[in-house]
Amino acid sequence: MLQENARRDPNVLVPGSRSLEDPYQNLVDLSPFGISLYRDGCFEFVNAAGVRILGAASEQELVGREILDFVHPHYHQVFLERLRLLEERNVEVPWMEEKFLRLDGLPVDVEITALPFGQDGFQILFRDITERKAAEQRLERMANYDELTALPSRSFFFDRLNQLILQGKRDAARFALLFIDLDRFREVNEQLGHYFGDLVLKEVAVRLRLCLRETDTVARLEGDKFLVLLSRIADRQDAAKIAQRIALALREPFDLQGHVCALGASIGISLFPEDGETKEQQLLKADTARYRSKQLGRSSFQFFSPDPASSDAARRLSRSGATPGSELAVRADSFLVS
Repeated sequence: MLQENARRDPNVLVPGSRSLEDPYQNLVDLSPFGISLYRDGCFEFVNAAGVRILGAASEQELVGREILDFVHPHYHQVFLERLRLLEERNVEVPWMEEKFLRLDGLPVDVEITALPFGQDGFQILFRDITERKAAEQRLERMANYDELTALPSRSFFFDRLNQLILQGKRDAARFALLFIDLDRFREVNEQLGHYFGDLVLKEVAVRLRLCLRETDTVARLEGDKFLVLLSRIADRQDAAKIAQRIALALREPFDLQGHVCALGASIGISLFPEDGETKEQQLLKADTARYRSKQLGRSSFQFFSPDPASSDAARRLSRSGATPGSELAVRADSFLVS
């Protein structure tokens, strides 16, 4: 309605003009949307919401300023292209997410549209969507990352696994899947409590990242179980080297606020394509190898083999005197293998 009346008589409905009836002026002033009049590249009017969104103290700080001063440089080209379409077609352009810059230089996420106003002006409407974007990012992070360890989530990891399978089939590329199960983690929870168990999981995540290449992916599957994807390996020796690096890193004692805990990990490894060409096959083979590794005494890694009796001996690591099945003892200042 405002737009049509403005086309008939641009002098009647210019926002901010006191020729407007007070009720109509109040609609503009009290709108939660930023409402502005743009002409010849500059603001002619900005309502109270627009002033607030752009971080100004008053409308006078904005009137006469070039509007591009308030558009983030990454969006200049898009903004100008939309105005060009507006001039050519003389119709409203769709709402679109962009980023503005406040007077103090801070960025603000906005949703913006524009429509013709009068003979040679444009009405630009925008709304602050910063809180909505933050909520979307939180939801995205919850969907893609484990809240405790900040590692990628299971769904993110499985998507990556499916991508590697497709790439492997297309390019004849090999990769390895590692299934990691912490040894003796249950005793940490039972004897020290879940708070210290969470500290272990966080530290494990840090150590795993340090063991891997930039092209690899690590995720927490559940509880004390983790998954690792080693992309584009040349052979099983490549996987063995990284698995050994991980096993050694996880054998290092965990200092839990004065409680020193020695754990370790059992690691199962499946290889693509020899151990299966589907996600389910790879996970099953790696889990089977993990179970075999744990049977052979923990703190070791094992490749999947359809015939465990003829498989390679488990790659056991020196454990500084620790023996399979050893118990954890708790003292006031330490958490030791005994």
